[in-house]
Amino acid sequence: MDTEVARTLIESLIQRLSRNGSHFHLPEGKLSENEVIALRALAGVPEPKSQEDTQPTIAAPTLDLSALSRPSVADEQIRLCLDFGTAMSKAWGTGSLLENTFPLVLGRPADGIDVLAAPSSIFITRTGHLYFGAAAERQHESEIHLGRQRFDNIKRLLSEVEPGLDLDEVPLEAGIDPTDAGLTKGDLVVLYLGWLTDMALKALRTTIEEQDPEILSKFPDLRSIRRRFAIPCFEHAVDDVPSSVRAKWAERVMESALTRAQIVADTLGSRWGSLTATEAKSVLRSVRTIDLTSLKLFTNQKSVREPVAAGATRFGDHFADQHSAAVPTRRLMLVVDAGAGTTDFALFQSFTDPKSEETSFALISNAVRMSRVAGNRVDAVLRPLVLRACKVHPENGSPWSEEDFSIIKTDLSSQIRSLKQQLFVAGSISVSLRPGASGVLALKELEEDATYQELVHRFHETNHMHGIHFS
Repeated sequence: MDTEVARTLIESLIQRLSRNGSHFHLPEGKLSENEVIALRALAGVPEPKSQEDTQPTIAAPTLDLSALSRPSVADEQIRLCLDFGTAMSKAWGTGSLLENTFPLVLGRPADGIDVLAAPSSIFITRTGHLYFGAAAERQHESEIHLGRQRFDNIKRLLSEVEPGLDLDEVPLEAGIDPTDAGLTKGDLVVLYLGWLTDMALKALRTTIEEQDPEILSKFPDLRSIRRRFAIPCFEHAVDDVPSSVRAKWAERVMESALTRAQIVADTLGSRWGSLTATEAKSVLRSVRTIDLTSLKLFTNQKSVREPVAAGATRFGDHFADQHSAAVPTRRLMLVVDAGAGTTDFALFQSFTDPKSEETSFALISNAVRMSRVAGNRVDAVLRPLVLRACKVHPENGSPWSEEDFSIIKTDLSSQIRSLKQQLFVAGSISVSLRPGASGVLALKELEEDATYQELVHRFHETNHMHGIHFS
């Protein structure tokens, strides 16, 4: 184990000690495997050999701090935008050296599948191995019968916890990390963003290799490019007071997390497929001790509001599709970014030069809004309806046992988004939940539900109050 990492681990161990008279003790009464390894490393005590100890000791990864000395690329030439979503995350590349703003195929470096978005999920197995994105969903699916949970809806922390909290000190819910490695919610935010950063940078390189490989001769190390991050319009929230407090706090959290995430991405870029919870904690703890103020990752405009990011990649295509000799010189476009955690709105106006036929866009800043009436609120209404359709009492699980009801709820949570999509597209769904509950639900039952109707009413009423009208 690296001496610096070992010292960091022992410093953390000492801080956890409690004094009892002239003695000290650990409140939880146990040391982690990495802490024992660190003690042996600093004391020069060799690892004991035993017949039971058949697994080789895996050294904690040494931090890769090359990001602190990489030459930067001018952000107007190439830049990256990361959209850390509640349900799914995405990324874009843009800049003067690239012909267009284009979405990056995150699924290719992650799973070898050409999909744009990656699920915002982490799953820790019983043996302590970590899985990210779509792999986290697949692995979780194989362990649902054990009642295991995955760390999903990671971004909800930004919109639901009390602004000002140190997420690095907020513990995980019981059952998320079965290894007791000491991971916190803040740790998993940084860890997921490290994985997302690595996938986005790898996808960007692949795209440039395919479209314009000459760029790589000028800028061989694309991991130094400047970036922005998409964030909800918290300062324009219509149902969160004081919204400006959350907006400033969330932006600071994202900037700090994404800065650390670059070191995590560089350090673990080749280890995502074999990473364990204890290794991840060692890296995350070490990163917190490093002064990263010299790491200038972001453009002058660090963040971009989510509806702006959502609309930016569509404007050109939209107007190209509608192009005609009768194109008006001024038009309005409303972008509705309906996500799992928030629904964000932004109104743009476009100006078309009749002579050159070039179109420019401008954001109408006082027409930006955010509402918490979004996908997760619909999920909350849909869950009890699905359970009733499967003849399961939504509160006590009757007639199933407590253990089986726990499995049913876990399985439903893993399927709820896909079930919701199928319900709205097809008008009805057939549901099958382990260990054996099943039923059929029609869209009409959701639409007639009083709680759902109240949700729709609140959504329309709130937006009508702010000049946004839906027919």
